[in-house]
Amino acid sequence: MTREQSASVKLSIVIPTYNAHEWIEGCIDSIRLHHPAQPYEIVVVDDRSTDDTVAIVRQQYPDVRLFANEKNVGFGKTVNVGLKAATGEYLLVLNNDTWMHTGALDALIRFLDEHRDVGIVGPRVLNSDGSLQQQCRRKIPTPTAALLYFAGIARLFPKNPSVAGYLMTAADENATTEVDAVSGACLLVRRQALDAIQGFDPEYYLYGEDMDFCWRAKLAGWKVVYFPGAAITHFGGQGGTGKKKIYATIEWHRAMWIFYRKHRAPTVNVAERALVYSGIALKTALAVAVNAVRPSGTPGTAKPQ
Repeated sequence: MTREQSASVKLSIVIPTYNAHEWIEGCIDSIRLHHPAQPYEIVVVDDRSTDDTVAIVRQQYPDVRLFANEKNVGFGKTVNVGLKAATGEYLLVLNNDTWMHTGALDALIRFLDEHRDVGIVGPRVLNSDGSLQQQCRRKIPTPTAALLYFAGIARLFPKNPSVAGYLMTAADENATTEVDAVSGACLLVRRQALDAIQGFDPEYYLYGEDMDFCWRAKLAGWKVVYFPGAAITHFGGQGGTGKKKIYATIEWHRAMWIFYRKHRAPTVNVAERALVYSGIALKTALAVAVNAVRPSGTPGTAKPQ
C-alpha cells in the first residue's frame, strides 16, 4: 500500500481470529454488504488457528490484509498486531463472530467526526435474539459493584443504579451515554487516542483488555461513549467445553485480578487489597468447581464477552 493510498483510508477494521472458520465469512460479508461510504480496509490477524481460517481468508478475500501469528499469543497481542499495521484515521476492533447492521459503520464514523473529545465509541451490541448484550456499556467494577454483581443482587434490582451499576441496566439503552467501557466485540477508537494509550495491554490474554483499554483512554483525557445509533449482532463464543471452559474461567478471573492490581490497588489500604484478592481467589475456585461438574455447552470459536 502506497503512502497516498494509506492517507486515503478513513477506517481500518481489525478482526482477530482463532479457529473462526464458522464465523469469518459472515463477518467479512456483512462488512462488505454494509460498508461505509468512505474508504476502508479490513485487517485480519489470526492467532495460530488449527482450522482453515487462514486459508478461507487468503483464498476468498484476497483484498483483505492478512497476518498470521507464528504462535498463539492471546487476544490483546493479536489485536495489537492489527492496530500497528492499520493505516486508517479511525480503527475498529471487531470480533469475528459479529454481523454488521445497515448504516452502523457510517454512523460510528460520523459520531467521532462530530465529537472531537470522544476517543472511543461503541455501538448497541445485540444478542442473536435481538436483546441487548449488557457488556456493551459498563462502569468500572469497584469492589462493591463487583460484589453486588457476583452475588446476584444486581439482577434482582436491575433498575436501581446504586445496586446494578456495573452493567448499567438502569440506564436507557436507547440513549447515547458516556461510560467507563464499551465492548471489545466492536470498539471504534480514534488514532490520536490509540497513540496516547499504545494499544491493548498484552498482560491480558483472553478477557479484560477492552475494559483496561477504555479506562486508560479515559485516564488520558478522552471520553468513552455508548452510541445506540449504530448496532451490530454479536453471536458470542460459549467459552469452550471441558478443560477449555475451565481455562477460560481462570483467565476471566485473572483479568479481574490484573485490572484491580493496576488501577485500584495502588490507591487503597492493605486491608482492602487483602480482602479483594482473597475474594477473587475464592470466586475463581468456586467458578472452576462449578464448571468442572456442569454439562458442557456448544463450543465457541470466538472470544466471549
